[in-house]
Amino acid sequence: MPTLHLLAAHPSTPSTLLVKLSQHRDEEVRWGAAANRNTPVNVLLQMRTVDRYSTLNEYLARNPAVPQEVLREMLRRKEAALSSVAMNPACPIDVMHRIADHGTDMEKYWLAGNPGLTAEIAAKLERDPSPNVALMLEGNPAYRKWASSREKRP
Repeated sequence: MPTLHLLAAHPSTPSTLLVKLSQHRDEEVRWGAAANRNTPVNVLLQMRTVDRYSTLNEYLARNPAVPQEVLREMLRRKEAALSSVAMNPACPIDVMHRIADHGTDMEKYWLAGNPGLTAEIAAKLERDPSPNVALMLEGNPAYRKWASSREKRP
């Protein structure tokens, strides 16, 4: 089913097909649909495994189409790892602060690569002693844009 997983995860797959793939018997195909930002939100929410950690929830937690209040609830209920939400371009700012201030090295690493990283969060991560966090931060286009605009100021 790897081909169907890739089809379900591909950004140009039509939403009507994503709805069908979200109900596929193979879990890997469903994971692809859960990761796709073009899967309709109501379908994403129906896929969620409430009150239980699951790999499917990990894919949902990385999807920027999942509403922020749902991401927060998934964290409260321990349905997904903080590192997965850290990868989400729509990660709530309060969750970014929580990770930057108190997260594990792995959580900070994934946050440092987040394309939705704000300048304030990036500044916190710049001070982190982990070379892995620094490496991920340097590879983040959002950070490079912020850092280069900071350097150009007189």
